Amino acid sequence: MIYEFTENYNEELAQHIDDLFTQDKRFKLPREERLQASDSLIESYVKHTGLRPPGAQLGRLATLILRDELADTNPHKVATEEEPFLSNVQAKRRKARERDVADLATGKDNVTIGRYKDKDGIKRRIYDYMAPRIL
Repeated sequence: MIYEFTENYNEELAQHIDDLFTQDKRFKLPREERLQASDSLIESYVKHTGLRPPGAQLGRLATLILRDELADTNPHKVATEEEPFLSNVQAKRRKARERDVADLATGKDNVTIGRYKDKDGIKRRIYDYMAPRIL
């Protein structure tokens, strides 16, 4: 597909990208069609303006191309896929769950150093090997 641009080429580029998103929502375009449409849009933009498209618009096109991976809400996609893409929410959740070994103090014995109440109201012990390292 060949795209035409006039003096308002940035606004027209944004409008063409909006149209691609609309088509994708309506017809669930396969990845190859989304990739070809994005390539032809970028080539037409460069041909007519002699400039690279703005980074924000390139980011929107990347989101369009990778829509399948970014829309996958499977929390175990890291275990099931070879090279998964994590959305912002999934990346934050993963970072919150992970804890570096250097962040934990290792105790010598099973010494209780405190207690806390669980969400259920049950009192739990904190052992010396469970405590975060205090510097």
